[in-house]
This record gives sequence, structure tokens and C-alpha cells, in this order.
Amino acid sequence: MTRTGRVGVGFIGAGMISEQYLTNLTTFPDVEVVRIGDIDTARAAESAAKWGVPASGTGEDVLADPDVEIVVNLTLPATHVEVSTAALRAGKHVWSEKPIGVDRESAAGLVALADELGLRLGIAPDTVLGTGWQTAKRAIEAGVIGTPLTAVTSMQWQGPDVFHPNASFLYAKGAGPLFDIGPYYFTALVHLLGPVESVVATGSRSRETRQLVVGPNAGQEFPVEVPTHVSVLTSFEQGGNAQSLLSFDTPLFRHGVFEVNGTEGTIVLPDPNTFGGGHPIRIARPLGKDVSTSRSRSSRTGRRSPTRSRRSVAASACSTWPARSAVAARTSPPARSGTTSSTRWSPSRSRSPAARSSRSRRPSRRSRRCPRASTRSPRPWKARPPRCR
Repeated sequence: MTRTGRVGVGFIGAGMISEQYLTNLTTFPDVEVVRIGDIDTARAAESAAKWGVPASGTGEDVLADPDVEIVVNLTLPATHVEVSTAALRAGKHVWSEKPIGVDRESAAGLVALADELGLRLGIAPDTVLGTGWQTAKRAIEAGVIGTPLTAVTSMQWQGPDVFHPNASFLYAKGAGPLFDIGPYYFTALVHLLGPVESVVATGSRSRETRQLVVGPNAGQEFPVEVPTHVSVLTSFEQGGNAQSLLSFDTPLFRHGVFEVNGTEGTIVLPDPNTFGGGHPIRIARPLGKDVSTSRSRSSRTGRRSPTRSRRSVAASACSTWPARSAVAARTSPPARSGTTSSTRWSPSRSRSPAARSSRSRRPSRRSRRCPRASTRSPRPWKARPPRCR
């Protein structure tokens, strides 16, 4: 029987990540969160009261609820396959947090079960569907950096035990930097560069045990079961390769490093752990090629060609633009006549009235500088070309 009206959603797992899901799902007009379940029923009841969800209980209560059509699986990584399998057998569609499973065999079996039962199975992350990554994909497909050759990604810091009150599961089987944060980076790599042909990796762990830093159990030790520093070399079927670093072992905090190098330039992308991107997409081009492009454009417009000064070279070495959604690109008014800089790319040449008015105002000297240029020198263009990284 076909159902109509709002889609009923049930949660299994009421931990920290559920707050982010509930913040969004309780505001959408076409879905309704009808029950929250957890092995800690008191925590489930507290979460239900906070977000105005009418019922709570155990995970079994969620599966038995006839109003639940989709189960959101937010349990520990080691139990993802078990809980998702139970939900599918109960006739529910499933959305699960990453990873889909802790080994390939059980994950493949879960996909086969969903196909057999005619049910939907979705797995996080969905950040590649956001405006930042859709804009990046369209830029690469448009040839902005030529043919993609290599990619470099990095995520490194001290680890989640410095902020998470129950971080021990993030160092257990099915977690660690590879399974906890890695899915964002590898999903984005496949989204941009295509299927993976082969992988070579190495991993290590700096300590056998760690301590919780925050929360009521601060100071409590727990075992480290997985590698906490992982280096990965990935080769793609369509050509090209990527080098990725994922670490919970470095004092240096560096998240969201994601660069794709092509025959015509390098595109610097936003953090794949965010839906919108977090910062504008940037492009760095070979200095000589950019200068010659500027001269060619100047000759067409009748203006004096720039000299090969450090300032002109640095100014053309880095360009930025904000990520735009496909909807915004389709609904923007027609663009005014005029030339477009070859060092910029947009999914549509059309611009909104606000964007057009902002271009008419002369930017300040500081805003015209490359966003990554050093500001330590009072004349950064005279110091050295910017590092677009």
C-alpha cells in the first residue's frame, strides 16, 4: 500500500552525532521524527523531550513502530551492519552513519540484502552533495585545471579524545582516523576522480592506551585498537593518483587540506567534512602561463600589456570564487556584457544583482591581494609570490 504524507523517521542511537541530525530533520516539512531509541533509554527519553519527538525507547521499539519508515542508524561502527540488517528485515529503509561496516564481506552482504528486499540503503557522508563540492566537480569537468593528474589530502590533529567525553569507541575496531574521518576524503576523491583501481597504505599508532580529557570520566584510560596514523596512496581507473594522510597523532591541527593538480593548474578545495565547503574554491596556475594569458587579454582590449613584475606575477597566481549551488546558477539574471577573467571559473556566467553591484565598487587594496599572501610584510607582493595552499 502506498503511503502519503510526511515520512516517519526513527533514530537508533542518541549519542553526540544525533544532535546534528535532529537539528536538521526536526525542521524539514516532509519528514517527521517519530521515535528515538538507544540502549540507554534515559538518554533517548531526554533527547526526545529536547527535540519534541513524541516517543522514545530501545532500538527494538524503533523497529517495531509502524510509523517508522526510515531508520537512522547512529550506533557504534562495530554494530552498524547488525543494526542495519535488523532494520532492513523489519521492512525499514536505512540511513547509516559511516562506515557501512568494518569489513568488505559484511558490507557487501548488507547491500545485497537491501537489493533483495527492495529497500533503500544510504550511507554517510553526503557532504559531496553540497554546493562546495558540486561546484568543484563542475569546475574540474569544465577543464579549469586541464586533465587531473594527482591529488593531495590531509587531516591531522591530536585526536577526538581532547573533546569527546566518550572517545574510546573512536579508537576501537571500525574507527580511528581511517574509518572516522577518512570516508569524507575518499568519498570526495571518488566523486571527483572516479573509481579506485588500487590502494597501498601503511599505518601506525603512537600509544597503546589513551586517556579521556573531558567529561565525567576524564582521566580514565582506554585501549587503542586501531592505527592512529595512516598514509594512503590511491590509483584511479581513469588515471591519476592521490596521496592522503589521516592522523590522530600530531599536535599540529590541519583539517580540510584537499588539492587536485592538473595539467593547467591546481584547484584548492574546501573541507570535505562540511556540506557547504567552509571557504571559497581557489585555483593556482603556472606563473608564466598566467602572465601570457593576461597579455593576450590586454592586447584584445587595447590596454597596455603588464610587465613581468613580481606584483603582476603574484596577482595572477591565485584566484578565488565562492561556491554556488546549481539552483542559484539557474535562477540568476542574465549577465551584463563584458569579458570574464580566464583565471576565474563559475558554474554559470550569470550573476545576481548583489554580485553585480559589489563588482561596481572598487575593492580596497587589501581585498585585492591574494587571500593566501603573507601579511607579515607591509608590501607582500614584493616579498614573494603567494602560496595558494
